[in-house]
Amino acid sequence: MATSKLLTICLSLIAVVTAQAQEVKPGTIPTAVQWTINAAGRAQQTVIHSVFMLYCPKSGMKGTGFLLSNGLIVTNYHVVEGCTKDEMLADPWSKSAQFGFTKMVVDTIRDLALLRPAKKLQGGLELAATDNQPRT
Repeated sequence: MATSKLLTICLSLIAVVTAQAQEVKPGTIPTAVQWTINAAGRAQQTVIHSVFMLYCPKSGMKGTGFLLSNGLIVTNYHVVEGCTKDEMLADPWSKSAQFGFTKMVVDTIRDLALLRPAKKLQGGLELAATDNQPRT
């Protein structure tokens, strides 16, 4: 009986500590996300830090954007549809603050959009060159 009570108390304390650790404060990321980033290798961390949450407060649309090594962020057109470059925001999965964009170019047929961040970002994904690109 005493062991059962002790186990219940321990589990309750773990639940409280876990809940407190999962609270997300402005300007921070969830603890579980930070643990995942810390556990990843160097190559995986580069990929993780190249992913951004994009959103437009005007339309309520949200989506994922990927930082390329040339400094641009690529996403789908349907994520930015109905918004201007000035209305789009990016929120990185790191401790840096959200930012906007200075330019946006879209291709509605291919459902692609390129955005130029208002601040210089380090890193990014390298696109491989290929001769097998489709011709239009």
